[in-house]
Amino acid sequence: MTFLLGTPLAAVILALGFVADAEARESSCGIAIVAAERQLNRTVDQRAKAGPSARETTFATLGRQPTPATVAGAEKRLEGWAGGVEAAAALTRARRADAHGRAAACRAEVIRARKALRAPPH
Repeated sequence: MTFLLGTPLAAVILALGFVADAEARESSCGIAIVAAERQLNRTVDQRAKAGPSARETTFATLGRQPTPATVAGAEKRLEGWAGGVEAAAALTRARRADAHGRAAACRAEVIRARKALRAPPH
């Protein structure tokens, strides 16, 4: 009887270990992604407040919230700031890499996003 009780318990402990390990792998880069997304949002907000405005799109009038990528795209069209679009794309790639457990690729994309945010407008 001890064997039967011990086997499921060992399986649960082993499974929890794998889950905890997977969460640690995801969160190690996931934390960096969240921080970079916050930086992107702050930068886009600052640029939006300081820059020119544009007409509201039909999409915006439907009550949908813009994503950082769409806001960055609008900024690029208005001011020629490609950094926001590049940062948003890099963060999308980082999330994809993180979801697939490719930590090195995830970190590299987060670094690309941060560099793009620091780049001057062109």
